[in-house]
Amino acid sequence: PTDKNYSAFYSLACSLWELGKLKEAESMFLKIVDSKKPYYTDNYYHSTDISGDTTTNIYGYRSYTSNYKNYASRYLTKIYLEKQQYKLALKFIELTDKKYVVQQNCGTGYLWYRNEIDGLYSLWYDGLGMYDTIIEKYLPNYSDYHNAILVKAIKKKHTQNEIYDYITKAKNSVVCIVDTFQSSSYTTYNYGNEDERTVESKYTSGIATIKLFGKEAILDEPSLENGEVVSREKFLKEFEKSGFYKALIE
Repeated sequence: PTDKNYSAFYSLACSLWELGKLKEAESMFLKIVDSKKPYYTDNYYHSTDISGDTTTNIYGYRSYTSNYKNYASRYLTKIYLEKQQYKLALKFIELTDKKYVVQQNCGTGYLWYRNEIDGLYSLWYDGLGMYDTIIEKYLPNYSDYHNAILVKAIKKKHTQNEIYDYITKAKNSVVCIVDTFQSSSYTTYNYGNEDERTVESKYTSGIATIKLFGKEAILDEPSLENGEVVSREKFLKEFEKSGFYKALIE
């Protein structure tokens, strides 16, 4: 890598990984992580300001930072997970998470980033057969992206009959608290046209908890139509539609 080709060097390493050429990709990613050059050590700030717009994004909302060492460490984690070299995988996921830190200045970006990092941790736990740890850490957020690892861990720890028993108890444990106020959502039809119109829907939402395999979790909120009031039954129906539930009872 040089100050003229450092970006293309990184892109080539990514392409090699995509092609399954792990040895070549690993060598290139390691050069990035070991580099002392500013183009690989610096954090890059990405603004959401629009070119030519005189209004600046004062608060930096949706802006983010990036770092080539952060990217390379993530890829190295994936390589060592695939090669079942778990000590090295942990080293690089911790470098990603704790040393080569990047910032996400909006909730969606932050959640997307954390889901990837937590997903890599979950694969590390899975590779080492740490099923109790997976259940402990990920059950409260059972509907997140890495729930396939959680389902696998539960099936490793419990027989199918035990799972049926736990699920039955869980459904009986649901507690729903309905809001004392109405919420609103707005839907715009024919946006940008002469017949554009916006419709307000009012509904009464709430929160529900469930006891899953001994851990308390918050249930996903069901979609409500205009005039609807959330209920325990609606939360249960939403839970039964989840991929997590279906994967456990099949």
